[in-house]
Amino acid sequence: MAQRTERKSILKAVKESMKGWQLTLMRVKKPTREEFKQNLKAVVLGLVIVGVIAYIIHLTAFILLGS
Repeated sequence: MAQRTERKSILKAVKESMKGWQLTLMRVKKPTREEFKQNLKAVVLGLVIVGVIAYIIHLTAFILLGS
């Protein structure tokens, strides 16, 4: 009996989640070309910054620890 109740609660949670996703997708809009370019620039800049920081940490560790 507990397994059946658990299965129902899982199905209910999945249905509620799907309903939430459906409502979200109904409200979103396709970005304009300018919005897309701006978002792309921000993402690329973030990746470059994280990469540079990681390289500096790696280089510092290599210098301090040897190989």
